[in-house]
Amino acid sequence: MDRRIEQYVRKVISDTRSLSCPFIETPLGEQQDPINACTFNTSLRPKPGDESPRAQIINSELMNFGGEPDDSIPNYMVMFYKAYYGLRANDLSKFAPPEKTETHSRNGGEYFKAYYQLIRGIHPETYRSREISPHIDRWWHIITKMPDLDEENQNRQEYNIYAAFFWAILRKYIILFDEGTGRRVYKARKTLLKMDDDRLIVSNGTECDKLYEVEEGVELENGILLSSLSSYKASEPGIGADNVPSESIFDIPMLMKKSSTANGYCEEDVIKILMAELGEIKKYLSRFCSQKELSEVMGKIIMEQFEKHLNSVALESKKHPSIYKESLFIRTCDTIANTLSELGLKKDAQKVSDIANALI
Repeated sequence: MDRRIEQYVRKVISDTRSLSCPFIETPLGEQQDPINACTFNTSLRPKPGDESPRAQIINSELMNFGGEPDDSIPNYMVMFYKAYYGLRANDLSKFAPPEKTETHSRNGGEYFKAYYQLIRGIHPETYRSREISPHIDRWWHIITKMPDLDEENQNRQEYNIYAAFFWAILRKYIILFDEGTGRRVYKARKTLLKMDDDRLIVSNGTECDKLYEVEEGVELENGILLSSLSSYKASEPGIGADNVPSESIFDIPMLMKKSSTANGYCEEDVIKILMAELGEIKKYLSRFCSQKELSEVMGKIIMEQFEKHLNSVALESKKHPSIYKESLFIRTCDTIANTLSELGLKKDAQKVSDIANALI
């Protein structure tokens, strides 16, 4: 075969193969090797031992790129295929969520920002929405209804919701109002928060009247800014037979369970709320404490709140004697002990574990 003809044939094959590349930008992060494949008529397959220029072209340009002969392919046709397996939308810069770490910072992609700008205009009450949902289901823009494609962004959004819920309850940005005729609903303090509306609407279209619904209401509103740590007391749904007010922030998971329906309760979510509480306390104290002071100050707060939580559980145990053996109590204690351990407070962590083990 003439050298020029061989070069021409190789160029045509290479150019054609290039057309099989996905029409997308180079994915972010670790580069993935594409999966190449091609197919052609079996008559083109070189015979064993064939070292002719034609055979060398077929072997190097077709067989080495996933070539697979097939009788159904016409004699003068070669089909190429190239794909990136495992590629996700967040691997493409326009769809990617923002990222900020100690070593890397990236703004949200163009499509990512456009989507979240759009869904900000969707209100729980349809007639008040400024935008139409881009989804088939009107609630799919809520991450608890349809999770984000990016697990890290999903976790980040969940944390922000749980943190907002924690501060809203702690600082009484959302409180239980008496609506008369024995009806009480949770509402936001719209004047303090500079909000247009004080109502918290859940996905069934009604106002929040149970503690567990407040978390969903905060998620749907997604506009509460909270900033400080103070004393805590909550009267609903109450502790023990006499429904005395809760005085420990660590009671919140227990109160969430107590106010939830069997179908509406998710233990994973209430444990995440507890973890968000601990994370927010640490974040808040870090603004004022040195690294050395942080462990001591936070440890003191945790132990004080834990003692109050034990008092609350003791009152609840009079109504529900098995409460100490329920997984929520055990996981609450384990989460608190793990946080103390991460702060370097091994003795306090062991104390919490010993108390839990004695009560279980």
